[in-house]
Amino acid sequence: MKLVTLVKQVKCKNSLRVFVYVGFGLFLWIYFVSSFCCRYADLISSIPSEFWSAMFIVVAVALRDRLFLMLAVIYLIFANINPVTHLQKIHIPEYVPVKVCSYNSRFFFAQNRKKAIEALKALNCDIYVIQEVWHSQEIYQQLIDSYVKKYFKEYHSVNWAEFWTLFKNDIQLLHQVRPENEGFLALELSIKRFNRRYILNLINIHIWNPLVTRNTLSFVEASFWQQPAARLSPYTVRKRQVSDLRKFLEQKVVSNYVIVGDFNTLPSHALIAFKKWAPKKQQKYFRKVSPGIFYATYPVALPFLAIDHAFLGNDLQLEHIYVKDLGSSDHKAFIMKIGVPESKKEAVAFNSN
Repeated sequence: MKLVTLVKQVKCKNSLRVFVYVGFGLFLWIYFVSSFCCRYADLISSIPSEFWSAMFIVVAVALRDRLFLMLAVIYLIFANINPVTHLQKIHIPEYVPVKVCSYNSRFFFAQNRKKAIEALKALNCDIYVIQEVWHSQEIYQQLIDSYVKKYFKEYHSVNWAEFWTLFKNDIQLLHQVRPENEGFLALELSIKRFNRRYILNLINIHIWNPLVTRNTLSFVEASFWQQPAARLSPYTVRKRQVSDLRKFLEQKVVSNYVIVGDFNTLPSHALIAFKKWAPKKQQKYFRKVSPGIFYATYPVALPFLAIDHAFLGNDLQLEHIYVKDLGSSDHKAFIMKIGVPESKKEAVAFNSN
């Protein structure tokens, strides 16, 4: 009787091992082959890929299968590889140094607001680009009145949809673009220092989480908080947001661009690795920059996902880049010091009316 039970256990264990290996193989096939043409691969090869990889590791440990555990770990490492970033000294005054901080604030304002604001202020950045400011206009205004006006007196503030941007008073807003599907906020900024003028094009971006559906593409409309019969799939939202960015860049002369924020996408994904957010003719004008070959911005508790990214125009210099846990979000802050070249363009102030 004991022998029969043991045989059944062995068969069950081997069957589970075969099932897991087949599942892992199918997953790798979708990730490496279909990510360029399959609509479902965008869901599988972004954050879900890490979920599955973590699950595979747990299963491998449970089965005590060393080979499978090694394969899962190797994949997890490979999926987070970033290109080497070359740093350079900023040449002043031909270039002006500008410190930029990008921060996803999903839990930022829900916890200790004072502590969070003080942590941001301590970074002493020229520009702060913040994503996922989820609160109502009333709460947002309270936040501005209670904390921002106190701690950021020397800053201007621009907010729209889920995006919040702070920049110092010697930086002037020339123009802003608000896309239909609210995947980013584009700002053209004029910096006046050293008796010279510098132009920086900044895109504060948040590509939607591939695991979460949405009621509507609009964060502004009240209907966002309602429950309609049909919900938009993550793939639909992500596709429209990326399409908006491509269309925006197609209409622009690519110059002095910084694209930074929460892409909710791993470095090895085609969206990042092959710059699918940019028109093909303009991809050569951008480069991906990162704090290292391996870095992680999410989750803070056990950081192993690099889903916050930055792309710089080739005409910008990069002197310093790093990530830091500010203790008030599920993301780490993404910070970099860039050099913006002097502009001969005549600055015209943006008029919101």
